[in-house]
Amino acid sequence: MQEESKDLKAHAGYLKQLVKPEYTTYSKNKKRKQENLMDDLFNCYDRIIHIPSIPNTEAQDYYKKYFGDKKIFVKGEAYALVDNDGFYHYMYNSNPIEWVTDDEGGAYLLFEFLNEEV
Repeated sequence: MQEESKDLKAHAGYLKQLVKPEYTTYSKNKKRKQENLMDDLFNCYDRIIHIPSIPNTEAQDYYKKYFGDKKIFVKGEAYALVDNDGFYHYMYNSNPIEWVTDDEGGAYLLFEFLNEEV
């Protein structure tokens, strides 16, 4: 703020106005958490995906063929364990969501298939 008697150039007139600030926050932790999840997605083999939610039928068939028999249950719902490098076939369409605990107490990284062209 400038004193009222101070002469200001025309473009700096906003310095004389009292305006209630608008506070916004940016969570560095949230961004860092997402970065960590992405690292985890590519560096661990404890990742799971819900095959019926994959919108791309070709990708859905791929995950069924190679991972459909590796079932992990989370809250009674079946997910496929994607526990090898076959994951890289659709790596650019993969988005980590969160770490979840299966019905037996194991920790798995849940990821989703994004039906976007990369």
